[in-house]
Amino acid sequence: MFDEINGDHWWLAKRSDLYQELFAFISALETRQGYRTGANLMYARLYGNYDINGLSAVNYARIEPVYNVVNRVTLNIVQSMIDTVVSKITKNRPKATFLTSGGDFSLQQKAQKLTKFVEGNFSNTNFYEKAAFAFTDACIFGTGCIKLYIKEGQIHAERVFIDEIKIDDIESYYSKPRQMHQEKYIHKDVLIEMFPKYEKEIVNAGYVASQQESYATSNVKDMIKVIESWHLKSGPNAKDGKHTICISNATLFEEDYYKDYFPFVFFRWNLRPVGFFGQGLAEQLQGLQLEINKTLRTIQVSMHLVSVPKLLVEASSKIVSSHLNNRIGGVIKYAGTPPQYAPLGGVPPELFSHVDRLYSRAYEIAGVSQLSAQSIKPGGLDSGKALRTFNDLETERFMSVAKRYEQAFMDAAEIMIDLAKDIYEKNEDFGVKSSDGKFVETIKWKDVNMDADKYLMQVFPTSALSTTPAARLADVQDMLQAGFIGKEQAISLLDFPDLEAEMDLLTSDNKNLEKVIETMVHEGKY
Repeated sequence: MFDEINGDHWWLAKRSDLYQELFAFISALETRQGYRTGANLMYARLYGNYDINGLSAVNYARIEPVYNVVNRVTLNIVQSMIDTVVSKITKNRPKATFLTSGGDFSLQQKAQKLTKFVEGNFSNTNFYEKAAFAFTDACIFGTGCIKLYIKEGQIHAERVFIDEIKIDDIESYYSKPRQMHQEKYIHKDVLIEMFPKYEKEIVNAGYVASQQESYATSNVKDMIKVIESWHLKSGPNAKDGKHTICISNATLFEEDYYKDYFPFVFFRWNLRPVGFFGQGLAEQLQGLQLEINKTLRTIQVSMHLVSVPKLLVEASSKIVSSHLNNRIGGVIKYAGTPPQYAPLGGVPPELFSHVDRLYSRAYEIAGVSQLSAQSIKPGGLDSGKALRTFNDLETERFMSVAKRYEQAFMDAAEIMIDLAKDIYEKNEDFGVKSSDGKFVETIKWKDVNMDADKYLMQVFPTSALSTTPAARLADVQDMLQAGFIGKEQAISLLDFPDLEAEMDLLTSDNKNLEKVIETMVHEGKY
């Protein structure tokens, strides 16, 4: 077994020994990097506003016994800021657009169909919804993840909880690790359906508790840990690429891995100077949240101490205590000095001002205006131009975040294209259904298959445009008048369902002429 993480070469082990060496490697990795799970647990508690025991399948739903609703924070800025930011960023639906440089009519048609092919995959895999979920993870934990894979001859996507991804910190110092692991608990019955040849080993596999689990229950006896690992080639001619799936007592799957990427798309709220994982908004706001919690607790205790009415009774007075009650029109018999209420104390107003300052500072750090968080239009901004200017000022704060969000869609499009090629090798009829809002068509991969050097992929600039039809029309008109775009591009940018048919009608003559010329040049038919 391994004593040190550095120097381990599980991908070179024999199949009979691979699962043992891989599990030993992951166990050592989790021991050294357990702080990451601890940090993720803290951020989950900040966002969810409850003190869960852990993030594993055993204890994620359990609450600390000493914790109850009385201790919950009443002013959760972490959740408020993250929900607002996620709503602003994920309202955009980036599209991967494919263009040709000097391509003939056939290549241009293929590029247009390739755009629809990728859009169809985004739609069929519910990629936009899963991207919003992954981006929420990025705001909470710093990094979100979506996995792309082939199942039953189709491309699938699933959101991956970032704590399942295991990466060595030393190897990923420059944010480009050579190996990556996904640790997941899967029911034995599901695993047997996937790998029927290993039914005996799967049945005999026991539950492997993680480093953070202090107990296990009988309910998890059928859930076993599965580790799927990838190791990239060390060079163009190297043969050490490996893809494996292992359980604690068997290697279920093993193959050589020749791709130069991992089948994951990552979302990050903010980048760190070094390392693979990003920084989340919850981490940026945790200091303010803790200070708000402390101040609110001080205000609460102060009000309980000084804001409760109390009666002053002189020690020498002859007063029956039972006469001091809440009866209306009650009679208090006394001899000597009558009882009187003590003046109520006040909570220092500086405490409330301090909470307001911290709350406003949280909006500044997140880059969100309080009006935006409350869905309130600023007073006096009634014209479309004024509203666009106001939105631009706030949008600039999220420009780097939006670019990273759009880049994730570019990465997903590249992976989907590569997976489509793998499927096409086994099924030449492979295609994807795509819809333009009115008609549904099946785009065959053989009709869009092109070499990567034949096209250029760009992100459709939806993040630069408004969301309402009127405001979007005004934006496009400004760009058209400035000469930044042409008429056809303007119609495409409007992204209205009824315009595509109109656009095809306007450009039909040009397309027909290009097709005739291409037939004359390449086929000699005049």
